[in-house]
Amino acid sequence: MMETNAFVLAAGFAPIYRSEGWQPNAPERRAIELLMARLEPYGAIVIDRKWSLLHMNDGAKRAWHAFGCKLPPGLEEPGGAFRAMFMPELIAKLENGEELLAQTVRRLRREAVIDLSSAERLSELTTFFPQVAHVQDGPIDTVLSVRVNHDGMTLKFFTFLTTLGTTGDAIAEELRIEAYLPVDAETDAWVRGLVDSGVSLGSLP
Repeated sequence: MMETNAFVLAAGFAPIYRSEGWQPNAPERRAIELLMARLEPYGAIVIDRKWSLLHMNDGAKRAWHAFGCKLPPGLEEPGGAFRAMFMPELIAKLENGEELLAQTVRRLRREAVIDLSSAERLSELTTFFPQVAHVQDGPIDTVLSVRVNHDGMTLKFFTFLTTLGTTGDAIAEELRIEAYLPVDAETDAWVRGLVDSGVSLGSLP
C-alpha cells in the first residue's frame, strides 16, 4: 500500500490508501494496544517495516531489565529496534543465538529483494556478526524458539510475528507485533515472578 501511494503521488494524484494507522485515535492502534495489554505479563513489542520501535508493553520492559541489558538510544528511529534486539551482549546470552541469527538472515534476504530497509538491516547484521555471511538459504520457521541463559536457568520462549490484514491503511499494514511466550512452567513462573518483584518501569521507554 505504501508503494502504491508513492506511485500515485508521483503521478500527481491523491493517495489511494489512508496512512493513519498509528495515530493516537486510530482503530488499528487501539486494537494493537488492547492485544498488547492482554498479552501481559508476557513481553511484546510493536515495530514497523523499518524496525523502528513503536511500543513495548510492561512485560517486555520487565524482561529487558531483568536480563541486565541497557536499551540503546534511538529506538524509535529506523533500525532502532533491530539494533536493540541483536546487540552482541544480548545474543551472547542465548543458547541458540546462531540459529536465530541464521533465521533472521534468511528472512532479511527475502525481504531485501523488494525492501531497502531490510537490505540495510541485513548489512548491519553482517557487520555485527560477520559469520552470518556464510548462512545458507533455507526455510524460514514461522515460530522461533528462544533459549536464554539467565542466573543458572535456561528460560525458554517461543516468539511469533503478527501483522494486521485488510486494514486499508498503509501504515497499519506494515506494523508487526512480536510476542514472547513461555514454553514451559519454569519460564512462565519466572515471567510472573517479575511482576511480583516490583521492577520499576519508570526509567524504561
